[in-house]
Amino acid sequence: MIDVQTYMDLNKLYADYASVIDAEKWDEWAEFFEEDCEYKVQPRENHERGYPLATMWFISKNMLKEGLNKAF
Repeated sequence: MIDVQTYMDLNKLYADYASVIDAEKWDEWAEFFEEDCEYKVQPRENHERGYPLATMWFISKNMLKEGLNKAF
């Protein structure tokens, strides 16, 4: 069980994360990640069938930012 303050902090984090995505502020979105991170975009069909193929796979925050700059 978590305490009330932690619960409120997590809710704020989730709200901030969703707000940045909704506003398409991709540079700000990338700041939610640690420098050493991993982010995959995998088609649902591949996931459901157990196929590991991801259409995009970033293994660092810098790589994620570069991918976002190319996409947007």
